[in-house]
Amino acid sequence: KAAQRPQARRYGLGNALHPGMLAGLGLLLCATLLNSYALGGLPLGTFTAWNATAYPLTVLCAGWLLKERLTRSVAVGVVLVFLGVVVFSL
Repeated sequence: KAAQRPQARRYGLGNALHPGMLAGLGLLLCATLLNSYALGGLPLGTFTAWNATAYPLTVLCAGWLLKERLTRSVAVGVVLVFLGVVVFSL
């Protein structure tokens, strides 16, 4: 008997209406609106520095929510980014 092959995934409108996709798009819209609001009240340099925290926060959330292993070098990088933002904001 031949081995069964997994069915190919189909990409299309069905995936665009998936609840996870809609939630991600909603979060992206919220982040865009919050960034626009913050940009109106902060100096550009301060906004840019604080916006850089999105990358280490993504790494920390991946460790927390997705149980990804954070290596020592990644942890050092996260701390350095946050320290850079604090120093720049002083």
